[in-house]
Amino acid sequence: MEISLKECSETEYWLELIFRKGKISEEVYKSMRNTCGSIRRRLIASITTAKENS
Repeated sequence: MEISLKECSETEYWLELIFRKGKISEEVYKSMRNTCGSIRRRLIASITTAKENS
């Protein structure tokens, strides 16, 4: 799960980069960024729970 969290952060970085280069629209960027944020929050919660239960 921690690897997935790192990959999610990297995805957010690349999304911002391609948005700044004008390769995707602001609407697409915001939608994908929100999706990544949601996934990131779920991963953090799962990692926290797993650490508490181990």
